[in-house]
Amino acid sequence: MLESGKTMPSVDAWLREAKADASAAGCGMYLTHNGVVRATPKAEVRGVETDGVAPGHKVGGMVFGFDTQKV
Repeated sequence: MLESGKTMPSVDAWLREAKADASAAGCGMYLTHNGVVRATPKAEVRGVETDGVAPGHKVGGMVFGFDTQKV
């Protein structure tokens, strides 16, 4: 969910802006994900230990962040 008053960012607009930058040729790749986050936790699907959602529970959302200094 977005904070009140904020609009959903446009990946297409961001990619156009990024590719137009003079340093774009040195980037290598812009990776995006526009799919769906599954409701079933990885531990339940793959039978592996995880520090995420516990087996039997459902995923309720996703938090995205980035390191401004590295970007």
